Amino acid sequence: MAFDPNVKLTKANFKSLPPLCTDGAWGTEMAKRGAKPGQMCDTWNVEEPDKVLSVAQGYVDAGSQVILTNTFNSNRIVLAKHGIADRAYELSKAGAEISRRAAQGKAYVFASLGPCGKIVIMGEIDPAEVTESAAEQAR
Repeated sequence: MAFDPNVKLTKANFKSLPPLCTDGAWGTEMAKRGAKPGQMCDTWNVEEPDKVLSVAQGYVDAGSQVILTNTFNSNRIVLAKHGIADRAYELSKAGAEISRRAAQGKAYVFASLGPCGKIVIMGEIDPAEVTESAAEQAR
């Protein structure tokens, strides 16, 4: 399959993609726009959407064929540490919309789902909770 971000990717056709150029270090780019170390930049999807869009747009303009969403920490387990667990859907949806707007049919948009910050094997969290949190974010 040739690179065509307007074709929906599936399990069947994903393996036939050629190597693609992806985006880069979102955290570094967010810091250039004023993010402080340790700051929850996922909230910028609703608080500073123009800054998030400028990161995504910069990657598309530089030729990235795949860009991520600014949602690495947008799962309710990580967000709970910041007192905003109930915002997982809101932040994830806004992050996806921003990257889609930047892509404008020129790049694939892949969701960035990061770790929950707890270790299942150490008994810090139930695996079902991790699964449900990731599913909630993906929705």
